[in-house]
Amino acid sequence: MTDLINQPHFIVDPSWRRPVRGLMVFAGSPLKMFTLSEEGRHVAELLEIGLPLPAGHETLTNRLLDAGAIHPTHIVGSEQPFTLADVSIVIPAHVRNAKDASLLNTLVDTLANLSTTAATIIVVDDASPHAISDIAGARVVSLDQNKGPGAARNHGLQFVTTPFVAFIDVDVTLKNDAFADHWGSTPTSPDNWKQLTSGFGARPDLSFVAVASETPVGLLLTHRYPLDDELIGARQGWIDKLATSREWRGKGVARSLIAHAINAYRTENLTHAALGVDASSQTGANRLYEGLGFTLLRSTVTYSATLR
Repeated sequence: MTDLINQPHFIVDPSWRRPVRGLMVFAGSPLKMFTLSEEGRHVAELLEIGLPLPAGHETLTNRLLDAGAIHPTHIVGSEQPFTLADVSIVIPAHVRNAKDASLLNTLVDTLANLSTTAATIIVVDDASPHAISDIAGARVVSLDQNKGPGAARNHGLQFVTTPFVAFIDVDVTLKNDAFADHWGSTPTSPDNWKQLTSGFGARPDLSFVAVASETPVGLLLTHRYPLDDELIGARQGWIDKLATSREWRGKGVARSLIAHAINAYRTENLTHAALGVDASSQTGANRLYEGLGFTLLRSTVTYSATLR
């Protein structure tokens, strides 16, 4: 008998679209295209109807999870008594200016409103030059000397009384701010940010942050999927996220990040760089990519209908 309770279970995201021939899936936020093998199409069909998945499904499902195209869930009988009240979230913070303080307050406010049952939020002030005042929804504890995020996290652990603990960095909100005016974009939760930066395919060594006056103003996240190389006939570095703070757009931040990433890809012996873009983006992204040598590989169209 199949052990359904102990098998992984997923639901597809509302953005999920699979054409009739079934060898491509469009899903996630922002929308991303996945090319499927015959085995991948079988996994996709099982995901759509909620049936148990075959051995080896992780090759595809990890990528789909990474992009927000599917989400983990449970079946009746697998529930464990668990709420956010069982979790403490520790945020190491070295606040250098008012912008950093604003990012920290936004992050705490987002975390405090994840659920009607709130997690315990602990902000560790790592001897910030910009004073951290009391923050609604969080406990602020302090270090006398700046010791770095690792030591700050360890200091915060001393104040944890819940069975579970999570660590979140302040700059998780940069991506959300940069994509706030992009069609189809939704805020990245702390859990999804962790998946983006350390989950399946993530390459932090090929990802970069642009900093101005010690404040993050842009980021580029790279993912790499070696199993796709034979299928697509290239060793491809995928620029999964490219974000520039709105006040820094038009100042060459994104161009510098891409150029830096391409040089790193060459050092890694990759043959191609690829990314996805909203054709109606108001940021001038299309012109930027074409100016850097990117050419159109494929395009998709999203239709909508008004329901009465």
